[in-house]
Amino acid sequence: MQKLVRIISHRGDTLSPERAAELKIKEGVVSIGFDNGEDARGKSFEELVQGIIDTRNKKPKKPEKDYSTPEHGARMIMKFRDGINIGDVVILYHKNNMVSAIGDVVGDYRYDKQNPVGDPEGDVKHHHQRYVRWWPEIVGPFHRELLPSELFKWIVHQYTVHFYKEMFNKKWLVETLMNNGVYSDSNQN
Repeated sequence: MQKLVRIISHRGDTLSPERAAELKIKEGVVSIGFDNGEDARGKSFEELVQGIIDTRNKKPKKPEKDYSTPEHGARMIMKFRDGINIGDVVILYHKNNMVSAIGDVVGDYRYDKQNPVGDPEGDVKHHHQRYVRWWPEIVGPFHRELLPSELFKWIVHQYTVHFYKEMFNKKWLVETLMNNGVYSDSNQN
């Protein structure tokens, strides 16, 4: 069964969420942070938690930064790695109530430090990634109020990776976006 999942674009303090979304769209990926220092494939919850702790201990402390707990980070990595499937629809969302892009997941979980999104010296530093075919028909970014009303409140949930709990119908989403002027067949490449 196809799922709908919302991913927060970026919560870092060094890059705007809009710029992070631009890079992800350009690279054709969706990604999350929660650096555990290595590929998460085959890692247990406990191993992910320890990896996040070890990685944070290697970094200079920033008292003003509000880190989530290592346990929360491990849960988000596992949701991203195990809960999303090829064919699911992902909404890339950032603060200020804006949807940056919508697309179809076309790749399995991967750990990438080579592309601009995952580069450890880059601006985003999100190594946990999946390939996405972003819908070229979307005229974005656009305000969340242009989504179907059922998604209006759901999309602002605080977790980085958040699944829509109801049955999801892609046709319903596309029709609503077309009616609201943010999906146009004329935008296809």
